[in-house]
Amino acid sequence: MNWVDDLNNKIDNLHLAGFETIEVFEWFWFRVKFKDLSDIDVSSLLNYLQDTTKFDILDFLEWLIIRKINFKLSYRYLKDLGLLFNLKSLMITLKLKLQIKMGVM
Repeated sequence: MNWVDDLNNKIDNLHLAGFETIEVFEWFWFRVKFKDLSDIDVSSLLNYLQDTTKFDILDFLEWLIIRKINFKLSYRYLKDLGLLFNLKSLMITLKLKLQIKMGVM
């Protein structure tokens, strides 16, 4: 998978990018905010992301839950996409949050 930093610089190896900690992970309209990540959690998270050839947000959230990594899922508005797309994206995010809260995921 191709990873880029905030300045759109390509990152080939996430471990060499110098991540001390990870506070937020954003993917499309999803924002995953982490709390109290240990060094082991950061390393595991980087390994998971680095080894993923096709990213799936559901698999990622399930992996976080199994690893008992403390996170908060939220929605982020994408202004380049239309209102209808953003409303559908918000509904998907809220549905996922509800599934996580109920322990269905």
